[in-house]
Amino acid sequence: MRKHINATKIIFLIYCLILAWLVLFKMAFSFYDIPWFAGERNVNLIPFYYDKDVGSFHAREVILNVLIFIPFGVYLKMLDLPWKKVVLIGALCSLAFEALQLAFAIGASDITDIITNTLGTFFGVLIYALMRKIFQSKKITDRIINILAANLLGLFLSLTALLFAFNR
Repeated sequence: MRKHINATKIIFLIYCLILAWLVLFKMAFSFYDIPWFAGERNVNLIPFYYDKDVGSFHAREVILNVLIFIPFGVYLKMLDLPWKKVVLIGALCSLAFEALQLAFAIGASDITDIITNTLGTFFGVLIYALMRKIFQSKKITDRIINILAANLLGLFLSLTALLFAFNR
């Protein structure tokens, strides 16, 4: 049991580092490649409002924000936190990312991101609960998630290394 908890914590830590790189640095390999790194600060406090594209809804961005936070909810549930606490931690983490983007002028701070990231965390909780129901065992569910995550993580890191090697 202890072995699987350590694997969960290690994979979750790596996921959090990748999440920070993705959200804060937009997967840039250099500070100069980060969008809006020119020191411009943008804040949007109107949910699902995009002033640059009048009448347009950024469905792709909304969906991606939800998807990237689903593992956050899954992994916090694997660590046996109550679902309300998991969702609160997801919201606070998202708020912290938005505040860091504002403070360091490395992206637009947007209330929509906080909403969609929190929703992704909640969906992660639901997915974990569904998997627990299907497999009827926390140990089996956690093992399956860790195996899937480790394989996906290996694939992601391999592809990232290739991108880095070919974009030097």
